[in-house]
Amino acid sequence: MGGDTATKEDNEIGKESPAVVITPIGGTKTKLWVNDTSFTTLTELISGQLKQDQLNTESSSPPPTVNIDQDSPHQHLRINGMRHRGVVSDLTTLELFKSFVVTLRKADTNLVLLPYEASKKHYTSLSNQKQLDSIDANRMHQYFCSYYQRQNYSLSGYLHLRSALSFKELVNSPPVQEWLDANRYILKLCPSQVEEMVQIGALCYSHMLMNREVLKAAIIKHDLWKPDDDTDPPIFDLYLSNFIADQKKTKMLFVSSEKSKRTQVIKLFKTIYDSSPKEYPNGSTMVFILLTEGTHTSPAY
Repeated sequence: MGGDTATKEDNEIGKESPAVVITPIGGTKTKLWVNDTSFTTLTELISGQLKQDQLNTESSSPPPTVNIDQDSPHQHLRINGMRHRGVVSDLTTLELFKSFVVTLRKADTNLVLLPYEASKKHYTSLSNQKQLDSIDANRMHQYFCSYYQRQNYSLSGYLHLRSALSFKELVNSPPVQEWLDANRYILKLCPSQVEEMVQIGALCYSHMLMNREVLKAAIIKHDLWKPDDDTDPPIFDLYLSNFIADQKKTKMLFVSSEKSKRTQVIKLFKTIYDSSPKEYPNGSTMVFILLTEGTHTSPAY
């Protein structure tokens, strides 16, 4: 009858509209007014609120820490780049270096360039384009070891990589194949994958027509090279280069060895190749010339 008098209908609605009290996790009590107090409706409301609370909790929690092993499934590769004979390039060594690394990363987007020397493995590795762009000619030599002391227009030398691809997969990838063909280079694995190789000497009276693989096999078979008690014989390599002295040069076979074992390899080569009459491959008598610090072994180009 009056403005504040409740009707029977209003009272009935009031009875059907109780407050449902829900307390969120870590929050305060909240009253939700509903018109349907059936069990199904209440279950849906409570379930929805719990899901929302769970989402709020997950979004406010810090992300879980994920430990990634950088060496697995990657592998370290020490590679040797060699330019074909007679090729002339207008690109500097630094430009070739950057171009080649960009190409390698096209084949493997996660490829990382590592410091070449094993003793500098704690140095910063090159893993992105910004780092590569900042490299100058001086810093480049932390990651690239050139064949010659003054090598300004060639990428002949050694690199140390970490890649998810095998050497065969990397070299045979289309981007790398195209770069090698366009710039006239070939790639091979270094004899030692554990550490860098260093130049230690040259074989005098050797010549460019001598088969290096035959000579290398003969040296390894020598009794002095692998004593019975040596389970880890040293690794060495032979390559052709110019020996320069008094502004004159001649082609010789140069010897490189693992850096940590160069003293041992020098001693062996001095003993085997001392110019005394011995059974050398193809009847060639040679003498080992030790390269001292400051010796120039190639022209500057």
